[in-house]
Amino acid sequence: MSSEWFDVLRQVRLLADVSDATLEELATRAHVVEVAAGQTIFEQGAEADALYVIASGTVRIDVLVDIEEPLPATLSLVTLRSPEDFGSLALIDDEPRSASAVADSDCTLIALFRKDVRSILARPEPARAMLRALAGVVRRMNLRLGDAAFGSVAALAARAILGFGQRFGEDTPDGLRIAHPMTLDDLAREAGLLPSDLRWIIVNWEFDNVLEPEEGAWLVRRPEVLRSTVNRYRPNPVAAFVVESDDAPVPTRAPDPDERPGVGAIAEDLARTPLFAGLPRSSLDALAGLCQIRAYAAGATIFDEGQAGNALYIVHTGEVRIHMSSPTKQPINLLTVRAPRAFGELALLDGGPRSAGAVAEAPTQLIALYREDFLALLESQPAAADAVLRAVTGIIRDMNVRFSDVALLDRRGRVCKALLAFVERYGRETDEGWLIEHPMSSEDLAAEAGLYGVEVQRIIRGEFEPDHQIEHRIDSWLVRDLSVLESCARRYR
Repeated sequence: MSSEWFDVLRQVRLLADVSDATLEELATRAHVVEVAAGQTIFEQGAEADALYVIASGTVRIDVLVDIEEPLPATLSLVTLRSPEDFGSLALIDDEPRSASAVADSDCTLIALFRKDVRSILARPEPARAMLRALAGVVRRMNLRLGDAAFGSVAALAARAILGFGQRFGEDTPDGLRIAHPMTLDDLAREAGLLPSDLRWIIVNWEFDNVLEPEEGAWLVRRPEVLRSTVNRYRPNPVAAFVVESDDAPVPTRAPDPDERPGVGAIAEDLARTPLFAGLPRSSLDALAGLCQIRAYAAGATIFDEGQAGNALYIVHTGEVRIHMSSPTKQPINLLTVRAPRAFGELALLDGGPRSAGAVAEAPTQLIALYREDFLALLESQPAAADAVLRAVTGIIRDMNVRFSDVALLDRRGRVCKALLAFVERYGRETDEGWLIEHPMSSEDLAAEAGLYGVEVQRIIRGEFEPDHQIEHRIDSWLVRDLSVLESCARRYR
């Protein structure tokens, strides 16, 4: 079994960086599972217990969604084929399955059950390798969320096709041949769109001889057309519609150069960071002792987009603006980070390039945790490594939900769902309604909703403020009727 399935498991993204010795040991624990066409492999909501790799056949991933008309309650997300894998997060935790898997045809699957491999993956070497792999997943999902939020439909379709080309493509004299049926459902899932969004784009590309369908495959005759289309982001409405922002300025305290937060205070800030929320107090105190304090003047650059990442930062005082550039060099302000929120987390996991830039908006004091110190602690505390792995899988699950929202909810629904998220984090019920005690700017909401800030302003000012359903105060927001947001957040396009 070991030699037979070694190459199959090497193609699993979560295991791509583990050592050959570890992978050989995992291969000895693999099981072959035969599944008949139409049989359910696992159901949404079931306890996750195994990763599966498709050796032969096809598997359909379905999801039940709580929506109003016009979509059905069950959506088919994608059809997977050999050598794709699914359910990989089950190797790390037993959180309920977020979707169902059904055999579309007779299938042979290679399964790794968590109970059989947990002791192997808990070792420092595979744990670090999986953290790097999960960081890569988060980076790709960030890119896809950005594309889904700001890209044109044609750009999203082009990037989806090129993505299939990277995984299943081969250059030929006639063009890029993609050995995958690549149905509209497959492309829609990859692009974060509905199949109806893509239909006429694909038809036009076929007419223009950019694409040509073949038996169970596609030939991209002019891949340069797709590559140029990827960079077409939909324009920022700010360019044509300037709005005077009424986002209230947030008072910030200038950092005192003689003031340094104690280890206990830093540990409390670390505990509020999703990446470290599951760490035991002893690990938090150990990390806090490794942190350094960095002070920045207003307007100072903390790091640039594309710069190699080597640290996570937590805002102690002040505020930090996170920004990025679109492929057309159009600036996009993503969000403003205030105490005690963290940013730059992925740098701890893989040391990869920064996906966005960070600038101090006011005199700012940051708590910095550097990657080499973080990895040294994980090496000495396997329980801490396991907690961080679980935290990253939770982040990925949350991003999957956000990606589905960007794909299926209209813009108004996305704003409502973003507001509900802030209510859950910072809200408390009062006689007037739900008070969000957080200085939430339109850019903060836009970052949560996957929109431009001005689009959020238009929706709130045009649809909610006139009826006094939402009231923006100096340092808080009031939502008078939560049911209005909850209903809106379930209306899928």
